[in-house]
Amino acid sequence: MAKYRLDSIASLARQLLYAPVEARATQLPAAEALLLEIDPAKAYPIEFIVFRITGFRGKTANPQLLTGLALQHDLGFLVESLSESLNLHSAKFAEPVLQIDDLTARFNVTSKTIQRWRRRGLPARRFIFPDGRRRVGFVLSVVERFLSTHREQVSAGANFSQVDDGERDQIIRRARHLAESCGCCQGEIARRIARKLNRSPLTIKHTVLKHDQENPSNAIFAAASTPLSEDERGRLLKLFRRGVSLKRLAARVNRSRSAVYRVLLDERIARLNRRKARFIDDELYHHPDAEMIRQQTIEKRDEVETRVPRDLPPYLQELYRTPLLSAAQERALFLKFNYLKFRFVEARRELEPQFARARQLKVLEDHLRRAIDLKNEIIRANLRLVVSVARKHMRAGVNLMELVSEGNITLMRAVDSFDVHKGFRF
Repeated sequence: MAKYRLDSIASLARQLLYAPVEARATQLPAAEALLLEIDPAKAYPIEFIVFRITGFRGKTANPQLLTGLALQHDLGFLVESLSESLNLHSAKFAEPVLQIDDLTARFNVTSKTIQRWRRRGLPARRFIFPDGRRRVGFVLSVVERFLSTHREQVSAGANFSQVDDGERDQIIRRARHLAESCGCCQGEIARRIARKLNRSPLTIKHTVLKHDQENPSNAIFAAASTPLSEDERGRLLKLFRRGVSLKRLAARVNRSRSAVYRVLLDERIARLNRRKARFIDDELYHHPDAEMIRQQTIEKRDEVETRVPRDLPPYLQELYRTPLLSAAQERALFLKFNYLKFRFVEARRELEPQFARARQLKVLEDHLRRAIDLKNEIIRANLRLVVSVARKHMRAGVNLMELVSEGNITLMRAVDSFDVHKGFRF
């Protein structure tokens, strides 16, 4: 159950899979209804979650609180696993079952927007479709309920009105200008017009393609430049890392600066999406004054006279001059470290790659950089402990530096997984 972020929800999901079919058939819509109501900024008692899904109320109170953000994620997986265990057939289901392509066509959005809705609490079940394959499906009534209760959240990614003649003419006019005057490729044309008209790029692209099919002698995309190949993109990135300016890069590939700029942005987005950022959640992070955590200064550590072992190399002796952390300093650093990772995950979750700007990516990179700086500070304060433990395990044929190296790797992993809420010292 590695996909779950909360152990209690992972345990609940395992227990539900052993329930009778009739019970699971009742628990599945209950879990969907709960998922639709979860507010990511709030925390919920585990007892409340269990009761809403199973109807069971325990005799002993459990003080554990689960943050809404993690609950949205885990309940989505729980709904999928429950539905898969019931072997639901889309053709036999009482309500219409929509696939991702059906949703994109019905609501005039892209598949990435659908995935973003899922992260915000749109329940998805796993159905067996007529071709015999299992795929994600969406019950129409559940989708409509999600849209009605999350209208403000999803409005930025969708425009539910049909393209009228006036807007179509505007799209064609803008697309022709971008293709002929700016030398943009199809994707860049669709992205720019979509941002301007608050439409999905897929809608813009389909509108222009339809125009080109009806008017082959006056086609727009025929005049657009071809997209950069993977090899060309790779060369651009290498040259940019070497310090070549945007203007010179654009001249080298005979493209507009905006097209090259987009390639660089896409690479930054891909790099940020590849970063793993597991954080230990805390109720404080969802409080209106949570930003105070990031802005707080950690009290200065007192210089304490420490005996430095003389049999160590100068590099390792220097580690003993870094003061250890007090319990309060340690807690403050770990809370701040996890808060910055939480902010990074939140900002990345809200990022729309097609419309992302450099200033948005800078915010994500700033959260990540600050988190890395704090992690390094925690590591530096504990490196002397690694050396101390390594010296105790010294024996014939074992190199001290090898032991220290292994210990440092373990230390770095431990920083990411340490939970200050359990009441222990790091």
